[in-house]
Amino acid sequence: MDAVQLPILEQLLAAGYRPTVYKDVQVRRAWAEGPILHATFDPLIGDKALDLGGKNRWLALALEHPAWSPAQHARFLPSFQAATRTLLLVVHRTSRTASSSSSLGSLLASLPLDLLLRIIGLAAYPLSTWAALDACDG
Repeated sequence: MDAVQLPILEQLLAAGYRPTVYKDVQVRRAWAEGPILHATFDPLIGDKALDLGGKNRWLALALEHPAWSPAQHARFLPSFQAATRTLLLVVHRTSRTASSSSSLGSLLASLPLDLLLRIIGLAAYPLSTWAALDACDG
């Protein structure tokens, strides 16, 4: 994925643009002799050349915009996964040492787990921020 495409897509989505799903449309395929009539045609699903499951999976994730959760964690960008893992390890280690210091780790460890997971979920977006970090590593 080109790291330039993701912020453009996010801006378009924020402005209210959405991919069009066509009704009663004829679609030509390279493997078919003539056009095929579709009652509904979603180019994001129907066009395998977009490779939304491969190199453009972050664009697909931006379009879908799922809420982050531990169960969805593996779908997000590697830099976000690493930052989340680091944060949770700090919280875990700090909570085990049971010190009463006012360090950032102790303050984070004092948060209810639901709130900490909500904060992580909010930090997951925009994806382009994390993609830029991945591009620097790459």
